[in-house]
Amino acid sequence: MDRSDDVAALVADGVEAERVGLFADAESAYRAAWEAAEAAHERCIAAHHLARAQPDPDTRLGWDREALRWAADSDRELVADFLPTALVAAAASARAADDPLAARDWYIDAAQHIRAADSSGDHDDALRAAIADGLIATAEPTTLTEALRSLGRARRYAALTSVLPRYIDWVLDDDVTGLVEAIDAALATDGISAADHRALVAALPTHATNDVAGADDVAFQL
Repeated sequence: MDRSDDVAALVADGVEAERVGLFADAESAYRAAWEAAEAAHERCIAAHHLARAQPDPDTRLGWDREALRWAADSDRELVADFLPTALVAAAASARAADDPLAARDWYIDAAQHIRAADSSGDHDDALRAAIADGLIATAEPTTLTEALRSLGRARRYAALTSVLPRYIDWVLDDDVTGLVEAIDAALATDGISAADHRALVAALPTHATNDVAGADDVAFQL
């Protein structure tokens, strides 16, 4: 087994220990992986996992920053698939450490990377959901973000599943078309109630509402 295999094996050991609740063992394995790592992409992955093992938000954020620093020094192909995960983790740590501006920047970076990859699967869907949740949580309060938060509080997960990816597109591109279509589709499939639909419509930019089912003259509040 060469050194890179050692690093991967140590990370795998840590993940398994973490899965069964042996958090001290997990941290030991991740730290051993960090000490064994030499290549930039190995240090990135080891630092990311070390961050996960830290109970203190500031310490966790420090290791997440270290992971992103090494990602920037890595061969892009070696970290392309992993980078959105590292960015979402760093953003979550920044939120926990009360740094919403850094968190939002990293959520946006993660959204751009995952959209460029155009990949699919349960992990990618989970990342998109985390990104959308983070973008809403770190946004300035608006009628739109409050309407989306109310769907979460009401556990309207089917509606959020269809609407949130289009919310990400709107944040990245300022293009509301996909968001309008997703809101209408959620109403058509009973994913949201008529009242939820009206609340979301009322939160949309005024230039978009003419194309939304049942839209009245409404104002978008920044």
